[in-house]
Amino acid sequence: MLALGSCLSLWVAASASAGEAGPGTCKLAPPTLARLGYASLPVELSRADLESLKQAQKAVRKKDLAAAKKLVDPLAATYSEDPEVRFLLATVHASEGWLSDACGEIGRLLELDLPAFAQRFEHEPALASLRASADGSRLAEHAKAIGTLWRQATSDGLPAVMSRGSRGSQEIWLSRFLRGGVYLHDIGRFLPVEPGIDGANGVLVDPKANTVAVAKMNVIDCRDDYCPRIDKVEVRAFRLDDVGQPPSRWHYQGEDAHTLDLRSGPRGLTARVHDCCCYKGCVSPWETVGAKRPTPTSTTKDELSMRLDVRGWLLALTPAGQQVRKGRLVSATGEVQLAAKHGGPLGVHEIFVDRNTGLRWVLTTADGCDPKNPENPILRHVISKVAPDGKATVLIEGKGPATALLDGKQAFYLQSEDTVRRWPSLAAFGSGAGEKLMPGVLLVVPISENSNCGGL
Repeated sequence: MLALGSCLSLWVAASASAGEAGPGTCKLAPPTLARLGYASLPVELSRADLESLKQAQKAVRKKDLAAAKKLVDPLAATYSEDPEVRFLLATVHASEGWLSDACGEIGRLLELDLPAFAQRFEHEPALASLRASADGSRLAEHAKAIGTLWRQATSDGLPAVMSRGSRGSQEIWLSRFLRGGVYLHDIGRFLPVEPGIDGANGVLVDPKANTVAVAKMNVIDCRDDYCPRIDKVEVRAFRLDDVGQPPSRWHYQGEDAHTLDLRSGPRGLTARVHDCCCYKGCVSPWETVGAKRPTPTSTTKDELSMRLDVRGWLLALTPAGQQVRKGRLVSATGEVQLAAKHGGPLGVHEIFVDRNTGLRWVLTTADGCDPKNPENPILRHVISKVAPDGKATVLIEGKGPATALLDGKQAFYLQSEDTVRRWPSLAAFGSGAGEKLMPGVLLVVPISENSNCGGL
């Protein structure tokens, strides 16, 4: 479903009307699915090299090419596959008039990360000469071909994130790299579906609803009661069929929030915060992100929700007509009593239905406080299988949070802590340990199990 829509059409039109004097010399091989996206988490630059990168970017903007080359050459030798270094190298090549070399760099970056680098190529002043050339037209056609493959992968892949970060004071998660996208297990590739937002805390990817939402939060790292707190939230929602369009936005500003909820489904994308300062019952009303009505391209009847706090997040998939209420699985066919560990008012529940066999799986992460041990880890998860006759059997119990999802081909993925495993189908879940995913790819950044009663 992913394309760049208006972004690419403007680029193609500008390239076609530029009046280029001769044919381009850039050779771009037809894109293949096996070359798209990331095969591994990008290498992290050292602080010194990151500063050199910033200084080189400034030198390019000032058209001081001698200074830029002096900085970029050692970076390119050390970080030959880093996308930011490759983009910087393309700007230097273009500024020097080596348009074919710049074209080759941009072509590879479009294959690596189309949502980010198509927009950056369109707006980077140092690449204006490349955009206006015959090689620029070649790149525009190359990007359109990549977009076709990217749409296929978005529908077939696993909604996921690629993440790097660490936990700071009070287990607050500090992201240094976070992208939302889809993961293709068969070829071991991660394809981003949003352009990348500096300082993002969480991402909800919902291909069925044609939506990816990126959340940023300002966290107050205090040590009083109800801390840490969130005083600002910004949600940007992109359409997967046109990430080049400006995103819809939703904002919160308050004093005492500790959790953000996002919900994607037939009613569009909605958001709310848990804030005991300003809202009755400590929860704000649900509000639509952007347009007041769901986009026409949203056809799913299921709901995918995300609960995000400063320590990570959980996902919850709720198929239409199914829900967990007071420890019971409720559907149109009746109610099933689940094990007591599925109960409690603060549980986050996921439900998966095998349409072929009628079997259902219920995953609950409980996040309530234990009054006898308020300082101990409080998160735990339980998974039960429910047979068509209504018999519920507990399959797995564990400490800490857990999240599960299906990919577009109905393979089943379960994440416990920071480990994700894959089974080829729901029916195969529980038989064997499952396959591991590519390092750095997760369903979510896991909420710390050392959360306490002041948080989730």
